Amino acid sequence: MAQDRFVSLLPHVLRIKTEQVDLTLPAATVAASIRLSHLVNDSGIPTYSETLENLPSPCRGVVYIVTRDVAMRARRADLRVPIMTAFDTCCALLIM
Repeated sequence: MAQDRFVSLLPHVLRIKTEQVDLTLPAATVAASIRLSHLVNDSGIPTYSETLENLPSPCRGVVYIVTRDVAMRARRADLRVPIMTAFDTCCALLIM
């Protein structure tokens, strides 16, 4: 069984350290994000539209590490979110 490759789509360096893993991922050149657009409908009521940006299509064997907001809006099985406990200097990955 092939091992998944982790790709960070975060705007900062990410370090994951456990007893089994010590992995440092560089900051993404262009981070995955959400663009909020202000719109006004025909009745003059302001509305907002959210668009996911810089999030690649799913790729077999690749796990993308993104912010919680991106993961919640995308709702994809190939996305993970870094989490930290109060005393950790590194993080674990949360499956959304």
